[in-house]
Amino acid sequence: SESFIATMMIGQRLFLALHVVLWATESLAFQPAQRRAAGSSSSSWQDYRQCRQRHQQHVAVFSDRKTTTTATTTALRSSPGDAAGDLTSALANLDQVWEIQQRSKPRSRWTKLELKNDDDSNDEKKDTESDPTTATATAATKKEFVYLLEPPGFSNPSCLIVFIGGAALGTFPQVAYQEFLTRISDQMNAAVITAPYNVGTLDHFALAKLVGERSRKAILQCEEDPQRLYNANLPVYCLAHSLGCKLACIYAAATGQDYDGTGFVSFNNFSFGSTIGMAKEFAQSIRKETMSSTNGSGGGNNGDTTLDSIFDVAQSFLGNIGLEFTPSPTDTERLISLKLDGARIAKTRLFVMDEDNLDDSTSFLRACEGMTNPTLSAL
Repeated sequence: SESFIATMMIGQRLFLALHVVLWATESLAFQPAQRRAAGSSSSSWQDYRQCRQRHQQHVAVFSDRKTTTTATTTALRSSPGDAAGDLTSALANLDQVWEIQQRSKPRSRWTKLELKNDDDSNDEKKDTESDPTTATATAATKKEFVYLLEPPGFSNPSCLIVFIGGAALGTFPQVAYQEFLTRISDQMNAAVITAPYNVGTLDHFALAKLVGERSRKAILQCEEDPQRLYNANLPVYCLAHSLGCKLACIYAAATGQDYDGTGFVSFNNFSFGSTIGMAKEFAQSIRKETMSSTNGSGGGNNGDTTLDSIFDVAQSFLGNIGLEFTPSPTDTERLISLKLDGARIAKTRLFVMDEDNLDDSTSFLRACEGMTNPTLSAL
């Protein structure tokens, strides 16, 4: 429903209001994670090696700024009204409540589906042979899972939906999008697969690969599972929200993934600096609404001034060092234009909400110029 989606968007914006600023100063942004090539489509990811190399060059240049950014990070964490921590903690608590509720039910439609991984099994065997004491720890750290929502009545699904959530909300999609996905599943008699992910990096290539590969493995596992035996010829649709839309585009561009239909809710392809600017504007509007609802008794202006200063420092910092998501907004549009053909674009629908300053559907439309236009729907 519209009210639920609006609530969902407010929660995500509160998260972005401060957490995106923390990204600018956290050492995570300057330390590239070591990643293995995984999945049958790993070779196609080499098409984007130049973009990744530029990202790594930025990492090398900015790594010597860790001492300065540590102090800034400490100041950010001590600032009042930490919406990032509040939202993350709230979702984590709801996740614990959700797990308790699932265990108390005779049979829940939601399942935490652990994925089988042949590559990991081979690696685990090698680890065991070299050092048996590390076998258990290795297996624990390599567990992959998705959340699966079964069709109503546990009937045979009429279709499969791969859902990718937005920043922060996508960490606990079974909680943040539960009502939204359940209604869709009920109406379409659909099984829904959603892979959670943590937004602790500016490398959207890595996030896209993680989410896309886990979703792909989950589909195959559901087709081979004797308890489910989903028909391999079922229609498969992709539905994504905000950052999830960008991740879906990157994965489709890299692997050639072709869904029977794609829906993007509030497509997001903004730059890192622009995201902080929009987060600042939204934080200001929230403060005004709070002051209005409390008849101006919401406290002094010290917290407001501190928060504005934090955003200003972060924007200035980013302007000086040129830190950016990988791929950048320009590179993302280029991937869409070069790698997504007209047939896939024609099966894509954009959902745009009124007064949504985090929506960047125009970026997707620009990338599709010269091809068949996607369908556009207002919410």
